[in-house]
Amino acid sequence: MKKLLPLILTFLFLLLLPSSIFGGNIPSSNGYFAGAGLIQNETIVALADDISFGKAVGQGSFAGAKIINSYAPMHLLRLDYPYRSAASDTPFRRACLQSSGQISPNFMRYAHLTPDDPRFGSQTYLKPIKAPEAWDLFRGDASVTVALIDTGIDIDHPDLQANIIGGTNLRPGEDSNDYNDPHGHGTAVAGIIGATTNNSEGIAGICWNVRLLIIRVLGGEDLTTTLFEEAAAIDYAIAHGARVINMSFGGPGTSSAEQKAIEKAKQAGVIMVASAGNNGVYGDLQTAPEGLNYPAAYPDVIGVGALKSDLYKADFSNYGVDQCEFVTVGVSVYTTLPRGIGDISGPILIGREYGWATGTSFAAPQVTALTALLIMKEPWLTAGQIKDRLKANAGGLGGPDADGDGVDDYFGYGLIKCDYTLADSPVGNNGAIKAGVFPSPVFPERVYVYVQTLKKIDSGSLAIIGLPESGPALTAEVRSLETGDYIGSLIWPATLGQLRIEIKASNGGVEYPRLLATYKP
Repeated sequence: MKKLLPLILTFLFLLLLPSSIFGGNIPSSNGYFAGAGLIQNETIVALADDISFGKAVGQGSFAGAKIINSYAPMHLLRLDYPYRSAASDTPFRRACLQSSGQISPNFMRYAHLTPDDPRFGSQTYLKPIKAPEAWDLFRGDASVTVALIDTGIDIDHPDLQANIIGGTNLRPGEDSNDYNDPHGHGTAVAGIIGATTNNSEGIAGICWNVRLLIIRVLGGEDLTTTLFEEAAAIDYAIAHGARVINMSFGGPGTSSAEQKAIEKAKQAGVIMVASAGNNGVYGDLQTAPEGLNYPAAYPDVIGVGALKSDLYKADFSNYGVDQCEFVTVGVSVYTTLPRGIGDISGPILIGREYGWATGTSFAAPQVTALTALLIMKEPWLTAGQIKDRLKANAGGLGGPDADGDGVDDYFGYGLIKCDYTLADSPVGNNGAIKAGVFPSPVFPERVYVYVQTLKKIDSGSLAIIGLPESGPALTAEVRSLETGDYIGSLIWPATLGQLRIEIKASNGGVEYPRLLATYKP
């Protein structure tokens, strides 16, 4: 059985808040809320009187920290100063104490966004995985291609057209250019992941923006394919730039061709997600290998099982963490269906143009969609780090743990939580560049800064500067990547404590707003 690996805390943006602040307590909060909304490079100070407040506003700073905003009736100052430093024994803190100032963190507040898609209310499966809450944090940016190895897609569906980038048909004897969906299975999967959202049409996809690459291999009355076509489809997905592959199919047995394709995808940094299967059986590599469903049971593939709407295990869902690492609702999942094949009425799909889908096939794309969002938000994450993030933020459902390894036999690591997962490691973003900070996995004192360009920047204008709490500034070595993004590196021993990182860039000679990030070994 796969064991729960120690989580590699690669991104150390989540700062531990103290239990109290000067003159009052910080509201109690779990790590998610602290990490999700905390503005790490800011501090709020409430001064005691008009005189000290007026003096600070007149200077434009307080205790050496620049004032971002002020509010006279409450003597409030919003300061450009990291809260972690403000809450520790620093000259800033001592200056606040001398002025009888009260220090508190600053948190973001988000509009609780509800998309205008008229059938959104039927998508009850989105609530348990906290997709609407996650959209308040991040909704996607079309930078990631998701490959769907399936029955094809309704290429003319008004809720899917905008996100389809192309595809192929790898079924023997069929037109390679015909990846239209004559069955409905692939169209249903596609809608869960990437139905166009907030377009006053149909339903909401979990990824509001995503690039859907369609690879048709499943077909016939039983919706089957072979390992040969599966391996070819995985290779096609890699060659056409997919970062995530959804495989809502499976069966017993393995082959070297399948293993070779999966290994190639792993080496390319592609995340593979597969449905656990609908036989209702337990599978385990050591004790019950006959119950395993592949490709979900491969260690490098994320297997997903199904729950009922009450969050109990669906009777049909295969289980055992070796093939079911995560679960989502897989019964009566409301999604898109093909428009050109009339009414569909069966055990898997029911409806016309939109309808209900049941099976682990429709649980897996929810995990696929969350994975795509996470890669869009933090493109520097490795496959292992992504899986660790999913594990760390999934919600346990209290199933049995026969071997005492801390992993649920029925539900694996549990029900995915989109909001927790996306909020776990906040990144800096000023609209032009996005940055994350992480330690080198090899050199203990080296810190990397990954900068993703969201807008054009002048050649040579990117500067990454480390600002210690004391001592001279450090200039990072910066190199460009083939993707058009950049990576910088700094030598920063843990003994020096927290590092504040300033990132600058310009366009046409005009400076973008500086971006600040915080790193603590």
